Amino acid sequence: MEIYYQQMRSDEISKIIDDIRDKKQYRNSTNVNRQCSITLNYGRSNSIDPKEIIDQLYGSNNNNNNIDDNNNNPTEKQLDFDDNVEIPQVNIDLGDDVIIGEISTPCNFYLIKNNPKIVATFKEFEEKLDQFYENEKHRFQLIDFNATSIENNRYGVAKNPVEPHRWSRIQVVNHSDQSSSQCFFLDHGLLTPINTDQIFKLDNRFKNYPARSFKAALSGVSPKSEFWSLAETSFFESISKDKELIIIPLNVIDNDRHECYLLDGEVDINTEIENFILGSCS
Repeated sequence: MEIYYQQMRSDEISKIIDDIRDKKQYRNSTNVNRQCSITLNYGRSNSIDPKEIIDQLYGSNNNNNNIDDNNNNPTEKQLDFDDNVEIPQVNIDLGDDVIIGEISTPCNFYLIKNNPKIVATFKEFEEKLDQFYENEKHRFQLIDFNATSIENNRYGVAKNPVEPHRWSRIQVVNHSDQSSSQCFFLDHGLLTPINTDQIFKLDNRFKNYPARSFKAALSGVSPKSEFWSLAETSFFESISKDKELIIIPLNVIDNDRHECYLLDGEVDINTEIENFILGSCS
């Protein structure tokens, strides 16, 4: 993965933080209409129109080959499965709204893009995903015939344990045993084991929409000892979880983690963590 952010000096970061705060305050004070348009510019691919994806998935009302027609019983070959087709990576822009997903440490956690445009279009997208996989005829197990486990990094679809009645896109991270696989929920920043027989193949047409979540690390902070303590991680969670934050992306480290600054209104999350660590050292 290319590094597409430039390192910035601390004074440049401070100026950006101030500018973003001013814009955020202006937006809140003027009650700017945050409703979205249907077309979503998101990720590294071209602009994506959810209606086009939906039309590709279901066809027009007059299309006799509509694979969602209850009178049809599509075979695996009639659906569109190809492990070589990848889901586009998320593109993070300066000042994007984000929310926290799963947290391992302040330098290893997941963020979920939460811009109003993305929230609205993603909701429509996932409703179609859910509708599609509620039909049992569209479900084919991801595990290969006669295999004892699922290969890592394969895409699939599974029931979201947080929202147990909704289907969501996943990527297999590791198979701990034959009965379960560790899965990353690509659009929800969640890492959890799922029963292997409950993971199904993801139709390629649902791969057009970029992943909504991504791995991140706070910039400029480090634990007081070699490893992050439970207290440090818990403090980070307490000041960031269930809040709409603003991200200042800096660069990509370890090929997949986006080093960043996070803001909660007037609160600089990075500075709060740094001060907590310094306080615990005194």
